[in-house]
Amino acid sequence: MQPLVRIRLLLWAGLLWSGGGACGEASGAAAGSPPALRPADVSGLPAGNATGEARTGNYAIVSSDGPTPVVDTCVCRIGTCAELSYDAWWIIGVSERDGTLAMSRTRGDGRALPCGGGIDADGTFWCGADKDGSLFLLKGQIGMVDGVPTTLSLDETQVIRMTDVAGERFDCDLRQPAIVFSALR
Repeated sequence: MQPLVRIRLLLWAGLLWSGGGACGEASGAAAGSPPALRPADVSGLPAGNATGEARTGNYAIVSSDGPTPVVDTCVCRIGTCAELSYDAWWIIGVSERDGTLAMSRTRGDGRALPCGGGIDADGTFWCGADKDGSLFLLKGQIGMVDGVPTTLSLDETQVIRMTDVAGERFDCDLRQPAIVFSALR
């Protein structure tokens, strides 16, 4: 395995969030490997069984590695993980209504990109987005204490397809595990 390299990435090519972090460049396989996600994996996601709107609000990143979460896996079919670079930090807006969930980045670089999905009564959620060919799937949990939201944790899988400002093309799969946010009051 190659050494970890520093990378900044755009979660949701603006979606929920952007961040950067260390990325383990994959060896081999990249050029012919299928993408980690397909459009059907991130669109038309079902509602969950939660009722009400208790988890609606804003959440700010508090991961131990700060606003630059670690990228667990990076594999590029076009371009390299080391050159995939973005800059942002996150505040996430969550809207819950009777089992449906919408999330969007409310502060950070890039465009706001809404994510739609569902949430169950225990706070387990799933959310997907397809923006300009880039795909994002978030799965996680919103914790509550005495009926008040306290934390949001998520794992994210991304397929980033883009051309940077220098004209370099990218088609890369990224995975960010265990990103933690705290509820803002």
